[in-house]
Amino acid sequence: DIKHMSKASQHYEVLRSFKGQLGFQHVEYILKCQDGIHGVIVYEWVKGESLEEYLKNHPNEAFELGQQAGKLLHQLHQSSFEQQSALEYQHKRLAHFENGMKQSLEQGVYFEGIDSFFEAFDQLKPMYRVDKLVQCHGDFHARNMIINHKKEITLIDFEKCQLGDVSDDFQSLIFF
Repeated sequence: DIKHMSKASQHYEVLRSFKGQLGFQHVEYILKCQDGIHGVIVYEWVKGESLEEYLKNHPNEAFELGQQAGKLLHQLHQSSFEQQSALEYQHKRLAHFENGMKQSLEQGVYFEGIDSFFEAFDQLKPMYRVDKLVQCHGDFHARNMIINHKKEITLIDFEKCQLGDVSDDFQSLIFF
């Protein structure tokens, strides 16, 4: 949808900055369609299989490939394209966490130790600090990585790419 063209342009710029570097899906072009309603980003095709599928058959390689994926994420986190207040982001992020927790309670979510979890959150909340905003993948997990026959990983699916805290990229790993 053309309404999301500015976000798509940001993804395009992020990937364009990594052009020629191993480990990042290359973007070919971005354009507005003739209908004036849609836009398109065209990416290069990445040959291989998802890292998730690969690790099912090669679990003993998880540490080595995890190190490789971590290095790619580190490279991504070194780039920054917009300026936003880290403190403002920190406040928004904490409010987002608190709203999510409140909604979970309202929906009847329960697990053993939930009260301790909420207490720990309240105690640790004042220590949460965002010093620097970085470019985050937004959906960093093994299904969004392709491994080729040379055992090289390529990050794909930058749809949720955004400026944020480095910890944002670990949510998917922690929860899924």
